[in-house]
Amino acid sequence: MFLREHGRAIDADLARYYGLGLYALGTRRLTWGRLLSLLRFWPPESALARQLHGEAAEWGSTEHLLAAVVDLLAEANWQRAG
Repeated sequence: MFLREHGRAIDADLARYYGLGLYALGTRRLTWGRLLSLLRFWPPESALARQLHGEAAEWGSTEHLLAAVVDLLAEANWQRAG
């Protein structure tokens, strides 16, 4: 079910990050165990992550911290100007 539902995103990510495709699944190049291992540590900016988590997948801890800093600086500037 998961592979049927998200197969295109997984295939795109396999090609992008590993130079593989789902066509290789079941061969020595991409066993089911290896696919499971890759899926567990999939990059957060992957097509699969975006499909599963929407826009939230595009923001990691670095982006959240930078956004907090920008918000705090804007608030401090507003306080000084007012």
